[in-house]
Amino acid sequence: MNPVVEIHADQRPQLEKLNNVYRKISNENEFLLIDHYPAWLTILNADRKEFDKLVPDGIYPNSEGHRRIVTPKNLKKIQCHFIEA
Repeated sequence: MNPVVEIHADQRPQLEKLNNVYRKISNENEFLLIDHYPAWLTILNADRKEFDKLVPDGIYPNSEGHRRIVTPKNLKKIQCHFIEA
């Protein structure tokens, strides 16, 4: 989950509401949800050029975005999940 920009934001004006549905369902059912939105939003707000470099089409992170943002958080969250279980 990451913010979308440009035309994609116009096409998905309810995206944050949808993300909140995922969060709510995950919480209510104790599902593991790895929420990347806050990290991506921080990058977008701090440095639009950096965000555009990592999400060049405005909707999908590229391989560098996955390597730097998505994969480390996934690995950390999965590792913590299994340690807690």
